[in-house]
Amino acid sequence: MKTTETILRSGIIQAMQPEALVRHNLQQLLSPEARDVALSESVGGNAGSACYALNLAVDPEGKITYIGNSPDRVNATLRVYVPAFVSRGTKLSEMAIDLSGSIAERSKGAVLRAAWLWNLRRDARERPIVDRFVQGSLSWEPLVEFLRAQYPQLAKELE
Repeated sequence: MKTTETILRSGIIQAMQPEALVRHNLQQLLSPEARDVALSESVGGNAGSACYALNLAVDPEGKITYIGNSPDRVNATLRVYVPAFVSRGTKLSEMAIDLSGSIAERSKGAVLRAAWLWNLRRDARERPIVDRFVQGSLSWEPLVEFLRAQYPQLAKELE
């Protein structure tokens, strides 16, 4: 039986499980670096009206490997469209998320799922459940079950 160490030494790289991939991407979107990029250069302007955007590097597996504005490192742009007057009462159904660029269709799912959860986390009431997922104390299925009850439309986006 091969151990993880043996597999890593042999050069065989196993793909991340979908849950781990979404968790990783969400951690990247919640990072101080992503926040700095979003606040410094990515709101309005080139991002577009009623929108904020992050430029990303996404590998073929769908893993975010870089967030920033270095043109030679990015292959995708994540845009979150928001209503003209956003408040804590703004519903997720009033928002839209778009991922564009030279990224394979099969790579988009993990980034989009993380982006929807990133967006959900802005609601202080939902932050604890999203944080539990990020920290690994809540797995994907119970999270989606909770969302099905509270946000049926969002659950459809995540499935």
